[in-house]
Amino acid sequence: MRLYALFKFSSFLLILSGLTILVFTHSINYLLLLTSFSCLILSFFGGSFKAALFIGRTTLNLFVLFSFGYAIFDFLFLSGDLMVAATDFLLLVISAKLFNIEKHQDYLQLYALTLFLVIAAANFTIDLWYLVFLIFFLFLGLLCLILYNLTKELINHEYQASLVEQAKRIFSPYLLLNLLFVSFFSLSITFAIFFSFPRIGTGFLKGYSATSSKVTGFSHVIDLDNAGTIYRDPQIVMRVEIPEHDHMHSKSTFYWKGIAFDFYDGKRWRTSFKKLKILGNIKSKRFKLKNLKKKKNYYKANFFISPTLETTIFLPHNSFIIKGDFPYLLTNNAGWIRRPKSKFPSIYSYSVIFSSDPYDYSFNGDIEKYLELPNFNKEIKSLVLKIIKGKKGIIEKSYAIRDFLRKNYKYTLKIKRDHVLPPLEEFLFIKKKGYCEQFATAMAILLRYAKIPCRVVAGYSQGEWNKYGGYFIVRQQDAHAWVEVFIPHKGWVIMDPSPEMGIYFAKNNGVFKNISKLMDAIRLKWMRYVIQYSLLDQIHAVKIVKKRGHIAFSKVKEKIKRGIKKVIFFFYSKGLLIIIFFVLFIPFLFIFKGKIKDIFLKLGLFTVRGEQKIKFYQNMIFILSKKGKVKKSNQTPYEFLDTFKGEKYFPYAKDITDFYYKIRFGKYKLNNKERERIKKDINFLKKS
Repeated sequence: MRLYALFKFSSFLLILSGLTILVFTHSINYLLLLTSFSCLILSFFGGSFKAALFIGRTTLNLFVLFSFGYAIFDFLFLSGDLMVAATDFLLLVISAKLFNIEKHQDYLQLYALTLFLVIAAANFTIDLWYLVFLIFFLFLGLLCLILYNLTKELINHEYQASLVEQAKRIFSPYLLLNLLFVSFFSLSITFAIFFSFPRIGTGFLKGYSATSSKVTGFSHVIDLDNAGTIYRDPQIVMRVEIPEHDHMHSKSTFYWKGIAFDFYDGKRWRTSFKKLKILGNIKSKRFKLKNLKKKKNYYKANFFISPTLETTIFLPHNSFIIKGDFPYLLTNNAGWIRRPKSKFPSIYSYSVIFSSDPYDYSFNGDIEKYLELPNFNKEIKSLVLKIIKGKKGIIEKSYAIRDFLRKNYKYTLKIKRDHVLPPLEEFLFIKKKGYCEQFATAMAILLRYAKIPCRVVAGYSQGEWNKYGGYFIVRQQDAHAWVEVFIPHKGWVIMDPSPEMGIYFAKNNGVFKNISKLMDAIRLKWMRYVIQYSLLDQIHAVKIVKKRGHIAFSKVKEKIKRGIKKVIFFFYSKGLLIIIFFVLFIPFLFIFKGKIKDIFLKLGLFTVRGEQKIKFYQNMIFILSKKGKVKKSNQTPYEFLDTFKGEKYFPYAKDITDFYYKIRFGKYKLNNKERERIKKDINFLKKS
């Protein structure tokens, strides 16, 4: 039968969609997945070959026990991940069950196993495509359940023609629309439960066994001795949202600070501050870097970090407070902030309160550390003296060195070390080209030769602005190094010696680029409000609803007060007229009560109590009109009866009309037997 063929095809398509979701997660045993696909194809197209591979219940149960044992072995000795082991178990059981479809309800078992597989896949991905696959799976699942029940009825009733006709009516063009509606409605209910149901954790999938995307553009050490060609990596590291970005006074480039290096040994930069300490107030999830000061412009930056093993917390320049769901944060005297290490790549978010003031006074330690030099070089010293000749003050000298490097050296990602001279000397006097690390190192060492304290900072430049989401997209290719100069009594100020092309700004490539940005904005909402949705978010949402509800209630309350005041004012101003009206009108009603009632009855604006009980007469008039017996407006009830006297309707219509007259004009009350009699008369008129 075509209906059963459609049921079988839909069922196998449902299983196929579940397996396909796992393919896109890139985090599963591909050998097992290939085995499941092969079993699915053989089970659908196998024919006689499938019959030969059919396994009984006992064999299936033994295989399930074997699969369970393999899953335990996988968890303990192979993957070490419970969800991976559980998914392998489901794949093995589904593969075996495909050759054990004996009864109609076996399909239900396959549906359930596939559903668990789809749920397990959610543990391996945070991408938005999963939602698209999930909607398709829900739609297909509803279709399969409808077909399951229809085919089950056909099997139980041995091909009833009426049931087949019923199935044909069901499979109308509206079926797909109804299924889509139910799918989206179910998904909406699911999301409503998801967002409102109290959770004991503080996020969904805080750490998960997805493919690692460790930050490769950012390093804890800057190694100039092994410098080589660098290729731009478009992989997204983080997204940074600054709600008040459009209202900021300063429109300068943002820098997302990672590590500040103070020690250079002639080949590489590293930090000499090894001692770490716990930062801030852990209980309130507020980690204070320094005290807020009055008369400063403060802004908030929200960081949404992509899956990573990197522990560095990136910050805007001149940050004061970090708010985030961290058990604790660590820091050193150079301001390097780190979160706890995680076993798996983690997605997380945090917000930072920062100032637009260019000077960051967060100095801890000995200033001499930021003046240390590797081996003294006369050529570098002579070059510095030449650059700063005639310049006064730290800022003027710093700008002179920065501008010298920008004008006289070329930015390139394609460099090759000759290893004849040390890296810095090779850059300054031989190659005269390099990328941000060479430029930052050159400026820092030149400044130190000029007795100006400074440090090299590694992190990211601001990235690409997404106008649809209102945030910066920061990629691996935005990894950057720059210099911070210490100005006494003011603090650290950013000095970036790299030419403009050293900071990568993605160009707008038209329609496709805009579509990409729009999709990324949707993806961020998915990450923020689904993947990372937490108890703190629920509390925040409740506060917003409560606040807006209070505002709305206050507005309604105010409008009611104004309305009452208007009514009171009206009665107060028109009080004498209203009193006179009631004094004259109430006696008038009592005197002419009967006449007023008759007028209202004639106009049809008023009915007597009895008419509430004689609707059966109107019902009779309606039934007879359908049979061609229409009552004219100028006819009395008995005159209307005379128009079809002698016909089969007449006795029953006369009986109903008699009761109508008794109730209408005689205030007669019907008993139960009379009500039944009228009911039988009405039914006869309907059926005749």
